[in-house]
Amino acid sequence: MEKTPEEYQAELLRLYHTAQASAPAPAPVPEPEEAPPQEPQPEPTPPEPEPAPPMPEPLPTETVPPPQLEVEKTPQEQPAIGWIQVITRSAGNARALAGVSVLVTNGTEEQVHLKHTAVTNESGETGKIPLPVPAASLSLNCDETRKPYSTYDVSVYADGFYRQVSEAVPVFAGTTSRQIFHMIPLPSYLQEPPKTIVYQNTEPNL
Repeated sequence: MEKTPEEYQAELLRLYHTAQASAPAPAPVPEPEEAPPQEPQPEPTPPEPEPAPPMPEPLPTETVPPPQLEVEKTPQEQPAIGWIQVITRSAGNARALAGVSVLVTNGTEEQVHLKHTAVTNESGETGKIPLPVPAASLSLNCDETRKPYSTYDVSVYADGFYRQVSEAVPVFAGTTSRQIFHMIPLPSYLQEPPKTIVYQNTEPNL
């Protein structure tokens, strides 16, 4: 006799409950054991660096002193001084003329250098006018080409007299060159500007 579906379902439930009742109780699942704490491992010590090889000792070198140059000192010429003194007289050397203007120059016509001015005193004379000149030692050197003296132009003028110039007056170191001028009066009838009377000096023959 076949069973109905309801009977099959009831039979299956009965067998399920019977199996559940007869099945052993499930064993308890063991809890995992805690792992023992691990001790910290010491950090590895880095290896000590190998000592650097010793530096080679420098080779001994000889110290050579620098060459010493002997420089010959050229003696410098000391500045020297010479003098010019001007004396003025009237024509014929009759009397001294005071108040005559004196001008001492040197250089060229294009470039004249004024060196000194003076006026004659009651005796018709100026003081000694100092002027730069070469050293006297030049005259002792046979190989020296420079002249051992300097030349100057001396001009004199006064109202009522001709102007006079003594050119290239030689002046040596330590000596006084005296220049005497005989003043010539101007004529009263002169209509043109008076000319300058020029005297040329001869250079010394050394």
